[in-house]
Parts: sequence; structure tokens; C-alpha cells
Amino acid sequence: MNTSIASERPAGRDRPESALRLLPPEQQRLVRLFQKIRYGRIHRLRVRDGRADLAAGVPWTRTVKVHGENAPHPCSRETDFSLRREIVEFFRLLQSVGDGEITDIQVRDGLPFTFEVSGAYTP
Repeated sequence: MNTSIASERPAGRDRPESALRLLPPEQQRLVRLFQKIRYGRIHRLRVRDGRADLAAGVPWTRTVKVHGENAPHPCSRETDFSLRREIVEFFRLLQSVGDGEITDIQVRDGLPFTFEVSGAYTP
């Protein structure tokens, strides 16, 4: 099983390059937070104009495994790396949120796995 945040396949003509260095600073910081947490969750993340807003702080919890990897993800020591599709898709989904808040972002091996979006239906 590939546990790297780095892309499973190199960028090609059918897939534009996605690298940490190409992300805006706020998104880079969020990727680094995913790596730091490694396993756990982010409780609440504000979204403004489809981008993570880290200004007010981001409450999170790290799951500690008694017999497991508890250090930050190994890619956290790298200055740049190709982004896994989970990261790219996460930021694409944030754009669809626009302005709002997402909750309970599950982080697995330094990657976003699931999250919740709340809303109110008005007829």
C-alpha cells in the first residue's frame, strides 16, 4: 500500500501537475496540518470564497495508536511534493462550498478522507 502523499503516478498530458509549491499559502498550511495530524480529524474549518480560512484557528484531534505510526507523515519533512488526488479533490470540493463551514474532516494517513457540510433548506 502506498502511504505517501506524493502522487501515485507522474503528471502526464492528461493530468496537470499538482505540487505543494503551486498551492496558495493557506492551502499549503492546511496540507501541512493534515500531515501533522496524520490520523484524526479537524472539527471545524471555515471556508471563504471556496478556500480554507485558517485565520480564526482550526480545532483538531489526533488519534494516537498504541502500536502504530504516531509521528507526522513522512512527507512533512519534504519542501515540495506532488499532491495525491485526495488533496486535489478536497480543494475542488471546498470551491463548491463557497462561503460556509465544513465539519468533522476525517484525516487518514495525512490525507482528507471525509467531511460534513451543513445547510438549511428553504423552500
